[in-house]
Amino acid sequence: MYELMEEIKEMSPWNWMDEDDIFFIENPENGDISFISVMGAIGQHYSVAIYNGIDSFYKLTDLKMLQDDPFIYELFFEIDHFQASFESKEALRAEDIKQLKKLKLKFKSQTKYPLFRHHKPGLVPWFIDKSQETFIKYALEQLLVVAPLIKEDISLLFPDCSQKRYLMRKMINQNGITTWISDVYELEDYSPPEIQHVKNPMALEILQKIKPIRVSIEFDFFIITTPIMEKRPVFPYAMIIVDPKSGQIINFQMITVKTNLNAMHETVYYCLLGLLANSKLRTSTIKVKSAFVKKLIEPIVSDLNVNIKIDRTLKSATEAKIALINKMEST
Repeated sequence: MYELMEEIKEMSPWNWMDEDDIFFIENPENGDISFISVMGAIGQHYSVAIYNGIDSFYKLTDLKMLQDDPFIYELFFEIDHFQASFESKEALRAEDIKQLKKLKLKFKSQTKYPLFRHHKPGLVPWFIDKSQETFIKYALEQLLVVAPLIKEDISLLFPDCSQKRYLMRKMINQNGITTWISDVYELEDYSPPEIQHVKNPMALEILQKIKPIRVSIEFDFFIITTPIMEKRPVFPYAMIIVDPKSGQIINFQMITVKTNLNAMHETVYYCLLGLLANSKLRTSTIKVKSAFVKKLIEPIVSDLNVNIKIDRTLKSATEAKIALINKMEST
């Protein structure tokens, strides 16, 4: 991989490729679809990103539509991808330096070193394993093939000028000989996975016995990019209940991704009921910032006759969120 990165550095495809100039690749080991994007056109961060799955394509599309959102960076931490980047020596971990020494590699420029990381949703970017290494090699090799071609003809990336059809590289076997060919990938429609809400019967029973009060509270759910050190470090997610009048946090809880992002999302309603029950609080209205957060807690409408309203500013909860993030970063 290191030799391939040196070739890519020599080629410098970011001189004619933007991040949006993507092409797809089929993993010959399992048939999974990923797509490749080159970063560095503005001369700041040079990297090859390999995004895994069609959901990553749509998440990136959503991210580009939210350029004015100050918390847009949160979405990037939920996109599964590999990065093969060029970083300063300070960015290398002991394991990276050990690998460089083991391979006895020397680079023409000692200011930037290849760095390989797996960005898995909810987890701190981590070292790649052997199977991932094989696929990343395939992807880098195909970039070296495709980049010179699209330098001459950028339209090769978009067959038929369609917004749903893209260049794809795939490996085939012909008479016992494997070779890579260009094909067309037709982008599939994507629907986010269904949320199978986990309920909290004990908390629900407590809340059903409490007389509801006609006040509104603010609820938010978000990632905090200060890692919690576990076997593989994780980014915690916070959920906060805030009194919009005083701006005070009524209750909060941290959770982390255990298996996958969707499984964690399915527990948010369970945790919210627990927070409300512990606070002996049954409210008539909960304000949230997005349709997605509303979806995470939607059963509360029928379970407790609570109205959920979307407030894009969510002023008090946003201020509490910033304070909580700053506190986490300073500890």
